[in-house]
Amino acid sequence: ARGLQAAVMSSPSAFHGGDVASAIQSARASARPLLIALHPGGDDARSASLDAVWADEDVRGELGDHWVAVRLEASTAAHRNFAQIYPAHASRVPSVVALDPNDGSVLFASGDGDAETSSLGVGTTRQNAEATCGRLRETRAAFQKAMAAAA
Repeated sequence: ARGLQAAVMSSPSAFHGGDVASAIQSARASARPLLIALHPGGDDARSASLDAVWADEDVRGELGDHWVAVRLEASTAAHRNFAQIYPAHASRVPSVVALDPNDGSVLFASGDGDAETSSLGVGTTRQNAEATCGRLRETRAAFQKAMAAAA
């Protein structure tokens, strides 16, 4: 995971400001799941739609309070490094991959063409944000339950 640099969003967000390695360390230390948001980058409409979901107050709160989230832009060194470990997920942009920071297992993944991400831009931003927030909460609850059972 060394050398993976996270793209820093220009607006305040719940995204981790460091690289992926420091995000993994932070997630492990705080017993939080890790979210990797893969964006096309640039002025792509799909990326803008995803940014609107991340900017939603409820989604931002869920991420900031219960996750360690990293945003990676396609065609960057960080994205290429992520693709070496998770090639199937990295090839689908935009996509979101939730990981257990302890073992790297995928908690959930949605990508370009999935019902979840293909709805971006079809439903309202609020509808997309509500669906995303619900999925994040469900995944976090399952992660926390598994962590408690393993303790």
